[in-house]
Amino acid sequence: MSNANSQNIGKRKYSLRVGGIEKIAKNIKRYFFYKKLLFVVVLILLATLVYSGVRTPTTPWYDVEEWEIEVCSKFSGSAAPSSAETETGYVAYGTTSMTIQAYKTNLGEENLYEVYYYIEPYTESQQYVLQLVNENQRLNHEIASGMIGVNAGVMDYYTNYSTQNFNEVRLVHQYGAFKVPIIEK
Repeated sequence: MSNANSQNIGKRKYSLRVGGIEKIAKNIKRYFFYKKLLFVVVLILLATLVYSGVRTPTTPWYDVEEWEIEVCSKFSGSAAPSSAETETGYVAYGTTSMTIQAYKTNLGEENLYEVYYYIEPYTESQQYVLQLVNENQRLNHEIASGMIGVNAGVMDYYTNYSTQNFNEVRLVHQYGAFKVPIIEK
């Protein structure tokens, strides 16, 4: 009888141990599930923080709308271009953005020159020189120059009356020169 009881007791002990092992296995599975869940939550939070640090360039004369940011983000990617130029006078060299618009109004013996410009380096400060030029006649008139800070940007609206005939605006910067034709009004 004691033999039978010890076997039953042994079986009970064994079955309790199996039940205990199953509980431990469940707890381990829960632990790893919560650990994975915590990892995913932390990853999402970090991605949100990194994305919130991405700055959308703005200008005082134009408000960038959400749909423009979405389109540009979707189709342009995240890599900085080595160089790009459009007909409107915007160019990006590496990590510097710049835009120039220039107009000339003939007023008889003299011309009115109007130049809008914006330059912004994103990674390092740099020197710049902005000039009215006519390379055929070897004319050159400096509009502005100086040092631009990182993410500071320089912009201005320049006007000048002159008897000289300029046909381009040239921006000299650390990557070379960027020229834009002056449009006659």
